[in-house]
Amino acid sequence: MDFSETLIAKSDAILDQWVEAVYQDQEIEATNELTFKAVRDSLPRVLKALGTVLSESETSDLQTVVDASLEHGTLRAQQGFQPEEIAREYRLLRFVIFSLFSGSNCSPSAKF
Repeated sequence: MDFSETLIAKSDAILDQWVEAVYQDQEIEATNELTFKAVRDSLPRVLKALGTVLSESETSDLQTVVDASLEHGTLRAQQGFQPEEIAREYRLLRFVIFSLFSGSNCSPSAKF
């Protein structure tokens, strides 16, 4: 199984579930003032970079993931997120991805 293909194929579902989970997480207060687009912002680039790293057929480029993640974190800092909130977002992203890969219908906010 090429995980990159599955990740890319499910990227819209991942983004939608992740944005919903971020909005529902009461410990990420910075989202209270942001639009859907502002919350979603740079995450598609992070997912695409992860897909490249996971690909069996493409040359792995870990630096792209690092750069995309730093860009996302920097944007979040500019939006007023605290470091704990940014880390919590990434934990939610990991949970959403694992849930979709495993077929689980668990709510990410129930785990944190």
